[in-house]
Amino acid sequence: MSFWERHKHNIYKYGHIYATLYGLMVINYIPQRSTNTFAYRLANIYGHALSICLIVVLPIYFVRNISALTAAHDQRGQLLQLVNFANTLLKYITVVVTYIANFAHYAAIRAVTRERQQLEDDFDGSLRAATGYDEHPRRQFEAMLLFKFALINAMMVVQVGNILFQHFTGAHSVRVYIAIYTFVLWNYTENMADYFYFINSSALKFYQQLNQQLRQVVREAKLLHYFRLCGQRRGTVPHFCGLLCDRLDTLVQRYQQINRLYQDSLTMHQFQILGMVFITLISNLTNSFILFNLFVKHSGASASPAIVLNALHAIIFYVDTYIVALVSENISLEMQNINQTLRQFNQFSMLDVRLQQTLEALTLFVMNNKVEVRICGLFVLDRRLTYLTAATGLSYFITLVQFDLNLT
Repeated sequence: MSFWERHKHNIYKYGHIYATLYGLMVINYIPQRSTNTFAYRLANIYGHALSICLIVVLPIYFVRNISALTAAHDQRGQLLQLVNFANTLLKYITVVVTYIANFAHYAAIRAVTRERQQLEDDFDGSLRAATGYDEHPRRQFEAMLLFKFALINAMMVVQVGNILFQHFTGAHSVRVYIAIYTFVLWNYTENMADYFYFINSSALKFYQQLNQQLRQVVREAKLLHYFRLCGQRRGTVPHFCGLLCDRLDTLVQRYQQINRLYQDSLTMHQFQILGMVFITLISNLTNSFILFNLFVKHSGASASPAIVLNALHAIIFYVDTYIVALVSENISLEMQNINQTLRQFNQFSMLDVRLQQTLEALTLFVMNNKVEVRICGLFVLDRRLTYLTAATGLSYFITLVQFDLNLT
């Protein structure tokens, strides 16, 4: 057994517990326990109370101490505080949107989780029963989740290190508190982003496994074509063609389930994805500008811990957004691979009338059921979006540097 197979239940359990600590009880990667329990209701009440505290109570405290947050020795410091405030404000808005979306889509999120688990059980059962199946999709899925798990923990370590650095270097207590508050807001939104990544990575794995099964049917159809050319008994070929039709009907149902899983995931989380894109833009801008100011202050000295921490945070945060977009782009590429596999059936459509009708129905279904959801009607989630985000952040960073040079 692989490392993932041995420890996946513990990792899923850790993810569920960690999400529950931030009030996101709805995130349950493997739904096994009943929701009709006192502990579950208590966790839901805790989640609502924590969300209200983050959205209402703590902002009131920071507004009352706004003078301590905006105090700066010079205009450069004021500009830096403004950029930090924009970063925190955008994370706050995303938390509000996430809380409302989770409340509105509570039943749908749980239904998507159950459907994902059902698809995984179906594919595991059918593929393990086959001989010599390729384990690349499963191994890729495991590597992607482990990399995401390591990336999130690395980002948490960097942010905690940054908070401790501010505390031990004598920063004002209110600024330390808002750094902790920003860290909690990030964790709140990141838990939903991790769940979105988990569902989409699962959809990618299912598309790849579906394509494997389609290629297996193609190989069997080739054997039937050769069988027919050899002049075998008349009733044998239609019988095996009927079996292939039954398998193709099953694959059509699975394709429909995967499409629904992926589309529901995109539709439910589109506002959070929009917030994530803007957070990535502002975070890249914030981290770059902070690094610029730190380099200006430490131009004659060696790199300070603050420079190292902010540089690591900027790199990890961008990579985190990049791999989320990369999964969606790989799903589009895998759909194209499925279309290419279906074209190979054209040479076998004349084997049997029912097989010909099934292949025509399958081809039309795949052509008319492409999943391409524009996030809030604005853009498609792919790698180009992350490049545009980085380019836009760089442009605004140059503008801020120009303002900073004019101030000095």
